[in-house]
Amino acid sequence: RGEEHFISTSNDQSTPSSSSHQTSKATMSSKQRVNATTLEQTAISRLQKRIQEECPDRGHAPPLNQKVSFRSLPLSDGTLRGLEEGDGKQQQGQQKARNNGKNNKKKISNLSNKKQFYKMTDIQNACIPHALKGRDILGAARTGSGKTLAF
Repeated sequence: RGEEHFISTSNDQSTPSSSSHQTSKATMSSKQRVNATTLEQTAISRLQKRIQEECPDRGHAPPLNQKVSFRSLPLSDGTLRGLEEGDGKQQQGQQKARNNGKNNKKKISNLSNKKQFYKMTDIQNACIPHALKGRDILGAARTGSGKTLAF
C-alpha cells in the first residue's frame, strides 16, 4: 500500500561509532597513536552526546515524505564519506578500435557500482535515529525503499 511502519522496542543503549584511521597503527609512532586514539575517543564522545540529545523518544514516527539529509544524523565523518562517495552515474566512454585499417568508435559503458546517499528514505528516517540509540526496530516497507541501508 506504500505505507511504512516501524516499532521501536527494548532498552536505550548507545553504541559508539568510530572512524577508521587511514594510517596504519603499525607505522605510527607511540605519540601519534596516543593523539589518534585521543581524537577518536573525543569524536566518539561527541557522537554519543549527540545521540543522547537528538534521538527521538521511543515510538516516535516522523511524518512521511520528508527530505532529511544523512548529515543531520549523529554519524562519524567516515560513515558520512562512505554514504556520499561514488558517482552512481553511468559514464559513456569512447574507444577507437582498429578494424581492417579503419578507425571505428566503439562506445563503452562503465556503470559504477558505487551509489551516493545524501537524503534518507522514509523508512531510513523513521528507523536510523532509533537504531543509533540502541533500540530494536521492527520495520516494514516496499521493496527498494532502503530498508537494508537503514538496518
